[in-house]
Amino acid sequence: MSNKIIFSLLFMFLLGNISHAQLNRYGFELEKQVNGYLLKDTNKIKGLVLSNKSLKSLPADAFVPYEEKPLFVPADSYSKCTTKNYIYKKYSTYSLSLEVDMPLQKGQYPFIVWIHGGGWEAGDFYGFKKQSTYLASNGIVGVRISYSLLPQGGNMNKAWADIKEALRFVKQHTEELNIDTTRFGFAGHSAGAHLATYAAMRTTGTKLLMAFNGPFDLNKIMPGYEPTEHHFQFLGKTAKDRAKASPINFVHAKAPFCLLGYSTGDYLIDPEQIILFEQELKKYQVPYEIMIKKGYSHACFIATEMYEPTLMKMLIYSKKYLI
Repeated sequence: MSNKIIFSLLFMFLLGNISHAQLNRYGFELEKQVNGYLLKDTNKIKGLVLSNKSLKSLPADAFVPYEEKPLFVPADSYSKCTTKNYIYKKYSTYSLSLEVDMPLQKGQYPFIVWIHGGGWEAGDFYGFKKQSTYLASNGIVGVRISYSLLPQGGNMNKAWADIKEALRFVKQHTEELNIDTTRFGFAGHSAGAHLATYAAMRTTGTKLLMAFNGPFDLNKIMPGYEPTEHHFQFLGKTAKDRAKASPINFVHAKAPFCLLGYSTGDYLIDPEQIILFEQELKKYQVPYEIMIKKGYSHACFIATEMYEPTLMKMLIYSKKYLI
C-alpha cells in the first residue's frame, strides 16, 4: 500500500459507539451494501484525503469487516481488579462521576487518569474501560473520569478545573483507593489526548503521558481538520484563549515521558500537530516515543488490530515510569 494513500473514519460521536460500528482492520467504518461493503462517508474521504485518487486504489481488505479477536491478551486478563464509582463534583444542572479500577490485593499502587475523547462534546468514562481494567489487573490503578462537555455549557476552563478536582478527589481517598499519590500519569485519545497532554504538562509530579491522535497547538490547525469553529466554542474563540488551551505552550524540561501515537489515515487531526509537538519536546529534551501507523484511522490505537500492541506499550511504560 502506498504511503500516500490514506483514508479515514468519521469520529465525531461517543467513543463507545465505535464498538457497535462495523469497522475494517484499519479502523474505518463500513456501510453494508447488497454486494458487500463500502467505506462510510466516502465524499469526505475523497475530498480531504484521496483528492483525485480512486477508492479502487485502496487494498481489498479495506472493504472487509474486521472481527476483533484476542491475539495475545486472554479475555480473563481484564478481570483481576475491582471497580468503584464516585460522584466527584456537582454543578447546578449535572454531576461529574469517575470510576476507579483497582487491583484485588490491598497496597499502594501508582495510578493513571484516563480522559475520554468525543470532540469535547460527547463520551464518558467508559471510553477507556478495557485499557484501565487491564492495567489495573497488572498493578496500575485506573481513574476514568468524566468532565464538563460543550452541550453542558462546558469549556476549557471548566474541563481543566474538573480534571484538577478529580485528581484532588482521588488524592483525598488514598487509603480507600489503594493509590500512591507520588506516582501517576495521564492518558487520552483524540479530544482526551489534548486534555491529558494539557494536564500532564501542567500537573507537578506527573511521571507519564500516553496520548493518541490529539491536537497540541490550537493556533496552528490547518483548514479542514479538527478542532473547527464549532469546537472552539469549548476551546476558546480568540488566539489568546487558544494559546492558553494549547498543551504545546506548557512543555517544560521536567515534563514526563511521553508515549504518543499518530495514524496517517486520520483525516480529523492535522498531521502537522505531532510534528510541532515533537519539536517542542526535543527543544526541552523531554524523553518520548511516537508510534506512527501508516494508512490507519483516527481510532487506530483503540479500536483496530493495533489495540493489543498499543495496550502492551501502555503496560510496559506504565511499569517503567510508575513502578
